[in-house]
Amino acid sequence: MEDRRITVRELVNEIGVSIGSVHSILTEDLGMRRVNPNFLNTVITGDESWVYGYDPESKMQSSQWKYPTSPRPEKARQVRSNVKVMLAIFFDSHGVVHHE
Repeated sequence: MEDRRITVRELVNEIGVSIGSVHSILTEDLGMRRVNPNFLNTVITGDESWVYGYDPESKMQSSQWKYPTSPRPEKARQVRSNVKVMLAIFFDSHGVVHHE
């Protein structure tokens, strides 16, 4: 069967047998069953990641006024903080279910 989304009614119209016969052939003879695409609504997935606890300045926040003749200001190198936390987040088909 090329199109697995075809309905029983479409098969009846295409091959010209009764609905009961098509249903019987599909389920009993071929062992096929209908899968509900809504089963994905019950799936929950999650991920976790280490997040470092620092808040870097934006380019606008770190800008300074200076005279044309004054030396260029030194910008401190940003290093990762020693503070890090584990972020765990869980999703379903509608969005975030839980985070900690």
